[in-house]
Amino acid sequence: MAGEARRTISHVIEDLFLQLQDVERSQNHDRFVKYAIRNKTLATYVINHHGDGLVALWLKVPQDMQQTLVEMDNDLFFVPPYVGKQGWVGVKLSMSTNWKEGVTVVIEAYVGLAGRQYAAPGLISVEQPRYELLPVEIDPFNMREMQT
Repeated sequence: MAGEARRTISHVIEDLFLQLQDVERSQNHDRFVKYAIRNKTLATYVINHHGDGLVALWLKVPQDMQQTLVEMDNDLFFVPPYVGKQGWVGVKLSMSTNWKEGVTVVIEAYVGLAGRQYAAPGLISVEQPRYELLPVEIDPFNMREMQT
């Protein structure tokens, strides 16, 4: 559609976390965006971590939730490097991601870290992305100039 905003996964993630009370955003690396509440990291949005090609959200989830999620759907959930051993779960993000399920997991992580007084799960929703990230947005080395 002419004039339609190029709504990508990055926009969906940003919109989602803007709806959560007291969540602060910081970009601590070119390809990582950190979301925290009261100086405790809740999530990290990661693109192509160490060349893995994934667009993912790493979440600090309540104890024992990581294993349950990974066993339930290992096409969607995974144990992320570094923070996985502390119980974090990774969510693979794409146009085909079940965004309703993803939002539910984000809310669980948020409530687990922030406390029940913060949650309004029924009021949080996101519009699905309309466009995939471009290959160069996932891996800058995909730029034509870099390939010569």
